[in-house]
Amino acid sequence: MKKIIVEYLVSSQKTAILEDDKLIELLIEDNKNSKKVSNIYRGVVKKVILGIQACFVDIGFEKLAYLQLDKDSNIKAGQDILVQVNKEEVGTKGA
Repeated sequence: MKKIIVEYLVSSQKTAILEDDKLIELLIEDNKNSKKVSNIYRGVVKKVILGIQACFVDIGFEKLAYLQLDKDSNIKAGQDILVQVNKEEVGTKGA
């Protein structure tokens, strides 16, 4: 029986193809230049700033991602959330 196992990390994606539990093929792809827009990430809220109705989320990249919040949002620091990136990082600003 064939199996495909994918491990997706921030810096790389590894795909292993197994047949009868024996490795047939291993593919390693560098993600450093890959686009992040439209990808969905599980992140941790690091900082909530009520004055600008926003928070900063650690999604595994060098810079924290910026997330605009609704007025009645009750997101708190330390909370796990799913986010979808809609803009690439620019200069010193995160995604």
